[in-house]
Amino acid sequence: MKKIVLLFLAGLFTLGANAQLKMSSRTGSEVVDKTNYYVVAFEDNAYQIFLQDYFESREISVSLGADKHQALATVLQMITWLKSAKKGESNRVSTDEVNYNFVKADGKTLVVSKGDSEYCMAAYEVLVPNLKKHRNFILESVDLPHTVGHITISDLNRIQKKLLK
Repeated sequence: MKKIVLLFLAGLFTLGANAQLKMSSRTGSEVVDKTNYYVVAFEDNAYQIFLQDYFESREISVSLGADKHQALATVLQMITWLKSAKKGESNRVSTDEVNYNFVKADGKTLVVSKGDSEYCMAAYEVLVPNLKKHRNFILESVDLPHTVGHITISDLNRIQKKLLK
C-alpha cells in the first residue's frame, strides 16, 4: 500500500525550483490561497504550491494537477502520507533531471528540498529554530546549497477547503 501511495505521489508531482521569485507577486495567475511562506495558484495550466525557502528568496514549485479535482486528490494524498509517515521518513520524487525529497520533519510539517532526508532534517532541526535569534549569522555564515521549503498539515487542510469552494 505504501508503494502505491508513493507511486501515486510521484506520478502527480511535477517539481521545479525557481530562483529569485517573490511569494507576493503571482502575476497572471489565479491565487487560491496565500500565506507568508506558500502560495497556491493556478499558473502554467496547473494548480501549484509555491513554497518559500526558509533561508533565501527562492521557491520550490509543486504542481498539484491540471484541474481542481487532480489538485484536490494530490493534496489529500499529501495529507494521508504526512499522517502515516514516521519522523524523518522521506519520499523521493524524480522529475526530469531533478530529484526532490519530501521529508516528514515532525508530526505536522513536511519539508521539501533537493537535499537528501538527512540534509532536510538537519536544516529543519538545527538551523530553522535558530533563524529568529541568529538570522544574519546563519544567512552569512552557512552555505546552503539546496532550497528548503515546508508546509504543514493544517496548511494542507486549509488548501483542501479552498479548493473545494
